[in-house]
Amino acid sequence: MPLTPFIFHPAVIFIRRGQLALAVAIYLYAALASGPNVPASYPDWAMHFIGNVLLFGSVWVATLKRFSIKTQLLVTLPFSVVIELSQVFSQGRQVDPKDMLVNFIGLICAALICRAIEKYGLSKY
Repeated sequence: MPLTPFIFHPAVIFIRRGQLALAVAIYLYAALASGPNVPASYPDWAMHFIGNVLLFGSVWVATLKRFSIKTQLLVTLPFSVVIELSQVFSQGRQVDPKDMLVNFIGLICAALICRAIEKYGLSKY
């Protein structure tokens, strides 16, 4: 049974978009909450990388086959930069160009993973 009817069923589309809203809310909280709220057992760069991989993955799932990966990058990259720059307004946070670089690398890695899934995993659907 092909997945296409299931993936593009209105209820599943609603769930896919809902997970994006939840992911963005979590991303915003983690990035802008006052003070360090990241567990000390994880390095800061790893949290930035993982957060941006998950952000892009959420956008990709929510907009599956609706927008190209290039378009998704053109949306997530400025969003990530704006959030990083907004940290200047959060107490205990600071803007760090290294964080922006790690954010960019996370988005690019996620885009490559999603592209591979599209090419090799979803090509038959």
